[in-house]
Order: sequence, then structure tokens, then C-alpha cells
Amino acid sequence: MSSDNEPTWRICRKAVWMLIQNVNNLADAKDLLNRQEDQDLHIASGKCFILLLTAVRTSEKSSLDLALAECKRLEARCATESTGGWMAAVKRKLLFSSTAGGVDYYDRQIVLADMISCIVGLTVAAHKDSPSVGTVARAVYALRRAWKTYQMCYAAVLDVYRDVYDLDPGQNTPRWPPVLKRRKSATLIPASNIGSRMFRSATTSFEAIRRNSVSDIMPKDVVRLMAAVSVGYGTFNLMVSLLPPTVISVIGVLGFRGNRQTGLDALAFAKNGPDVHAPLAWGILSWYRMMGNTDFMFDGPQSRENQSHVDESEQLVLGPPEEFRNSTALQYFVGRSRYLKGDLDGSIQAYEAGSTIVDCCLVNMRAMYLHELGFMYAVRLDWTTACRKFARVAADNTWMRPYHYFMAALCAGAAGDAATGLLMSRQVDESVDSRWQRAERDMVGRFVMDRKRPVAEALRRTIGVAGDDRCGRRCRLIVYEMLYVKYGAARWPADSLRAVLADCDESDDDDDATRFAKQLLTVICRKALGASVGLHYASRSLAEIVERMDRDKRRDHLYVYGLYELAVEQIGHPETIEEGKRTIQKLKDFKGPYQFQYFFEMRCASLQAHVQNLHVR
Repeated sequence: MSSDNEPTWRICRKAVWMLIQNVNNLADAKDLLNRQEDQDLHIASGKCFILLLTAVRTSEKSSLDLALAECKRLEARCATESTGGWMAAVKRKLLFSSTAGGVDYYDRQIVLADMISCIVGLTVAAHKDSPSVGTVARAVYALRRAWKTYQMCYAAVLDVYRDVYDLDPGQNTPRWPPVLKRRKSATLIPASNIGSRMFRSATTSFEAIRRNSVSDIMPKDVVRLMAAVSVGYGTFNLMVSLLPPTVISVIGVLGFRGNRQTGLDALAFAKNGPDVHAPLAWGILSWYRMMGNTDFMFDGPQSRENQSHVDESEQLVLGPPEEFRNSTALQYFVGRSRYLKGDLDGSIQAYEAGSTIVDCCLVNMRAMYLHELGFMYAVRLDWTTACRKFARVAADNTWMRPYHYFMAALCAGAAGDAATGLLMSRQVDESVDSRWQRAERDMVGRFVMDRKRPVAEALRRTIGVAGDDRCGRRCRLIVYEMLYVKYGAARWPADSLRAVLADCDESDDDDDATRFAKQLLTVICRKALGASVGLHYASRSLAEIVERMDRDKRRDHLYVYGLYELAVEQIGHPETIEEGKRTIQKLKDFKGPYQFQYFFEMRCASLQAHVQNLHVR
């Protein structure tokens, strides 16, 4: 307890709240924690959390080292204080109360697992450019320790939660709001019934004592602990379930297991908790619903069958924790939610509101808002504004700078402003370094490096030439391709889809990449418009495109995305499901690397989950 009898876990949440609202409150947040006892567990964890947020935001070595040292110190303290031999373990089972060490013990266990996870994150951040095999091995081992601790603690707290609150016998995740059980007599055996005493066992006696002790616990302590441990438990379940099947089969040997629905249920309960874990749970859920739910993002087959994710994402942005209610950081998730509902103007409005933010505690939110605004204006075909947003991101931040300059060059070229496009193209060359080439190799780096020179040459030829839109069309087609990879096309406005079709219909001196991109985009946009003619137009057209690429021995991202779209169409019709399964096997057998591999693997994981559901049915 603090000096004014306010729980220290509540003070910890207040301090972190200050930092979430505005990074300029860092001094006030530290001062609030420094007024409390240094030895208090929650105050110590709050200080570590603030150091972690500061280190993540600045990425400075000194900040990373300081945060890492404090997290290790608190981890060692929790590990030391948690040991008490078998007698302490019996007491915790028998008497789950703060005086017996139960509540305090599980507080330490939760903080211990949290600190191990933070240490892993900080270690990865410190060695992100060139992690050694030893660093990776230590990180995996530490994550396994954290996961085992979360599992043990979750099972123990859930056992007590069942005694205090109503929970179905077969249910392993609590629901919000908790409903207290009616108090029952702790006397399990009537004193007058001598015969019944013969059936009383040691187990029954133990359970009677334990239930009697549990009845003295403050129910709020149980809810707080249940919510706190549910964040780590739920996050592990969710994240492991999102990994590709090939990775899951490997890490399963190490003891990692992930059930997506279990993780979502645990996080849904935790976001209503009273301590500092609640806003973290809300943030993870919001990330999944609006960014990690691949099927929802790309209009996959599962999302078409179940629209509940639309309501769930909207409920999250309408009911955030108090830390985010007046925060401009909330606008990022609002913008994502509105775009995924098909409200492009509403999405732009939210991102524009968020882009006015001065700074944020976690990352440079202004850069993220401008990044999304660039793409949203491109979807709306407002090329000049899109160019301005991308150029501003690149000028203000080193984050993916060559990529943003390249997008600005493309948007300027798409608008017919060859001079600005050429200026942005020169900035791409000046901002490329070895770190960019190494870090972005598998995502967009190679795509940018392969196309920047032809684009620059086309822009140079266009300067001073009136009435020639071939360069503008080439730039637009590249942007369309990148928009499809990043967002899919299902939620583009009808006018934008028709504009894509018009550009694809124009006959230019196309190279192979441009020709196949046109063919693939034509099928996708016609399908999104609902303008396909014939029962299986999309399937037949996609099969022809893939066959032509097979003949040309193309094995790039256009090929694998063509296979993916073909598989989605085939499994959508009962008579072609078996063909679809063979196409999916072809996807599994395909070996990379290729450009935009990350977005493709996200789509494939969702598609394979849908096929597994078909087997269950």
C-alpha cells in the first residue's frame, strides 16, 4: 500500500497512463513512482515498464542497457523471493491469502514472467541487426520459461477463481463481468451424522479448509490476479496460433502450444482488469482484430462466412480503457476499423486527426499515421496528396525511408508530375544503405531496388513531354500492385476499381512483370466489383494466368499470389474443392524467397485454417 492507502498497483497504472497520454509526462510519471517505496513490487515493475517504453521509443543503446539491467534485477528478485520449498507450496495451496503468501506469491510470479518477456524483447531489440545463434537460443529458452510460468500461474489462479466466481466446469477462461458464487457453509459433514464421518477422506478435509480460507479472500484480488495473468497467457496462445504451420511444428517440440480462441477469450477478460495489464490487453486485441486477423484484412473465405469480427473490432474502438479514451493514439485503430468496414473517408478522417499528435511513448505515431494516409489517399486516387504524405514520412523519419521516397516518386509520376517524381527518385538512391538492404530484403526492399531505376528513367523521359501518360500509367500500376499486396482490393471504392481496370486495359509495351500484374489485377478488381460474367469466370481466368506463368517459368510474388487467389476461388465452390486442395499443396511446396513474402504467408496461414475447418465439417 502507498502512504495514502491507495494500492500501489493502481499508482503503477496511473504512472503508465501518463506516459501513454503524452511522452512529455515522463518526468511526472517517474516522480509519481519515486514517491513510493522502492521495495514495493508493483512500483518496481512500473519503473521497469516505463524504462521499457522509453527504450523502445528511442532505440538508444544507453536506454536499452538501462532497461535491460533493471528488468534483470527485478527478475532475480522475484525468482529469489518465490522460492520457499515444499512447505510454502503447501501453504499456498491450502491458504490462498495475502497473509499466507498466496496473493503476494502470484503477484511475484506474474511480474517474473513479465520481466522475462521484457528481457527477451530488449535483447532482440539490442541485437536486431545481427543476432547470433546463441542470442536466439537464449531468447527461445527464456520465452519457454516465461510461458511455463504463465501456464502454472494461470492454472492456479483459475482454480481459486472457480471457488469464488461462477464458471462452467468445462470452461477454462473466465467471462466478463465476474459473477460471485453464493456463499456455502464450510461445514461439509453434519456433526450429528456419525455414519457419514466414515466417508470423510483426507482430500475432503483439505478441500474444506481450502474453501474456507478462499472465502476470506477479497474477490477483487482474485479478479485482479486473474486479469493480470490472462494477458501473458492469452498473448502466448494468440501469437503461437498465428505462426505458420511449419514453425508451429518446430516450436511445439519445445513446449509451446497456441489456441487462438483461448488466447482471445483470455485477453477479452483481461482488458477489463484494474491494473496496468488492462490497456496492454486492449492494445493486443485491437492489433489482432484490425491488423493480425489476416482473413479479415484480405477478405478471406472465413471472414465471408462470419461477420462477427466487424462488430468485435467496432466494440474495441468504441470502448477502450480509460488511458486511450482521450488519446490521439486511439485514432490509429479507429482508422483501421473504418477502412476494414469499407468507410475510406472515415478512415482518412481518423488518420488525419491522429497525425496531429506531437509525440507518443511507444513509437513515432505520426509516422505511422502518415504512412497509412499515403496509402489511403492512393486508394482514393488522390495522387498528389498521397505523394505529399509519403514524402513527409521519409523526410521526418529514418523508418523505411527509401520505401517511402519510392512511393512518393510513384505517386508523383501517377499524377503526371514527373519533375517531383524524379526528385523523389533521387532521394531513394541517397537514402539507401546496407542496413535497409539487409533488413527489408524479404519484404519490399528488393521490389524497390528492382524498379527504382526503370521508374526514374521513365520519369526523366516524360519531363517536357505533353500528352504522354505511359509513365503515369506505369507508376499507377506499381502502386496498385503494392496496394493489393498490403490491403487486398475487396474494400476499395468502385471508382478506384474501375480506374484500375481502365489502366490495365491500356495496351503498352509491357514487360512480363507488368503484363502479368495487369492480368491478375483485372481478375481481382472485376471480382471485387461483382462484374464477373459466367459461373467460374475468376477460377478459369486465374488458372490461365498461372498456367502462362508456369510456361514462362516465373516464380516471383505474382506467381504465388496468383496461386493463392486461384485456391481461394476453387475451395469456394463444392465441385472444385479437391482442385483447391491440390492448389494449396502446390503453395506449400513452393520455395522462396520472393518479394512480399510476409503478406503472402499471412494469407496462406488463414487459408489453411479455413481448409481445416472444412475437414471438421
